[in-house]
Amino acid sequence: MKKLSLCLCVFLVSCASKTPSKSSTASSATHFPPAKQTPTPQLIVQADYTETLDTYSAVIEGTKIATKGGFAKVKELMSDDEIFNVKSAVGYSVEDVDHDGTDECIIGEIRKFDNGEVYTNDVYAIYAIDNNEVNLLLDVISPAYAFRFDENAFFYGSTEADGASHYGIFHLEKGKLKWKEFFFTKDHNTFYKNTTGNLDISNSEKISITEDDFIHDQMTYALIEYTNDYNSIENYDIGLRADWAKDRDLSKYKTYEEYVVDASAEQILLTPVAPLKNIKLLSVEYTTEEFKTKEIRTIDTLDPAHPLCLTTYLESTIPNIAIQFEYKDQVQTYTISLSGFDGSIVLTPLEI
Repeated sequence: MKKLSLCLCVFLVSCASKTPSKSSTASSATHFPPAKQTPTPQLIVQADYTETLDTYSAVIEGTKIATKGGFAKVKELMSDDEIFNVKSAVGYSVEDVDHDGTDECIIGEIRKFDNGEVYTNDVYAIYAIDNNEVNLLLDVISPAYAFRFDENAFFYGSTEADGASHYGIFHLEKGKLKWKEFFFTKDHNTFYKNTTGNLDISNSEKISITEDDFIHDQMTYALIEYTNDYNSIENYDIGLRADWAKDRDLSKYKTYEEYVVDASAEQILLTPVAPLKNIKLLSVEYTTEEFKTKEIRTIDTLDPAHPLCLTTYLESTIPNIAIQFEYKDQVQTYTISLSGFDGSIVLTPLEI
């Protein structure tokens, strides 16, 4: 007997609901055509944040103590667990922020309310790849705070107990953090500006503004609305994320696997969070209170730089397709279906 787990792992494409333009019409009798494959991927530098995200997951689970930077805000939340469900409050996004061909990793906060999940723009830490190593670019330590207000634009600010205050705007560029503007004051009477992000008066320009101007400019940036598409650390063990391909930039991938069930359907991008192996696409049929699966495609490996693009209609009730793979030495199987609530893609564990 094969049972479909009631635990739904929902991956929202963004905070705004994304609904496919075509209705779901596929059935369990859908014909699955021969596979179409792009050329064998070339060996390129890949951004692999597996160890970093494994550590965040373990720290939040309480099975590991954070000994490196990057965990200040997470540990702060954990000390106030009566207010926050830390496991569901911390999220991550792995994406090519500066479009240089290598992904960056952003850690931040997810807030949940009674009416559903709301993604926020709060940023806790930023990681990037440089010389094939994962480097911590930003570690937000209270009373500092940071948030994202555009695709590649971030705000960072802090007001210290001694009255000193600073804030700045930065972006990411080829694995580095670059300041566009950085303002600070040490006495709330004299104000300085630089592009280095430090509090060194000797290398800064003195500017003529009032404290009211300083606070107003700071709040102007702070009120800009932007929504990070965070995945929950709580669901990190799933191994891959599912998005509508129209909401992701396929051009950033030099190659990707492709499987077409119905060319008139929308494309779905299945992107691993880390290298996967022994991938299988399965057709799914529900008969007499059980699910029957049939292998329709095998793929040796997938990784964050080489995902799978699936073109098919999705069912919002009984799923008709699933994916199976090995991740962290375990075989995982998930049906791929359409949320009848908001049009997002739902990955649901399938026991085989």
